Amino acid sequence: MTSTAAAERSLAGLRTGDAATVAAICETCDPALRCRLRDLGFTAGTPVSCVRRAPFGSPMVYRIGETDLCLRRGLAELVLVR
Repeated sequence: MTSTAAAERSLAGLRTGDAATVAAICETCDPALRCRLRDLGFTAGTPVSCVRRAPFGSPMVYRIGETDLCLRRGLAELVLVR
């Protein structure tokens, strides 16, 4: 495993108030989901932060630019961040 890969983690792992940069979207997931996540703004190099979480951890609200998006844990786990 390279140091770059080691620094990547799932978007779902961010805690409230944490900020990161989108590294990639999981390559093995459904192509339609990858396309949808890109359409929502999850593209490589884009800053993202965790705004809040539901009491049991899902769904979570993330901020990309000036937009707040709510994602279930399953979708958030498909986005890799640094």
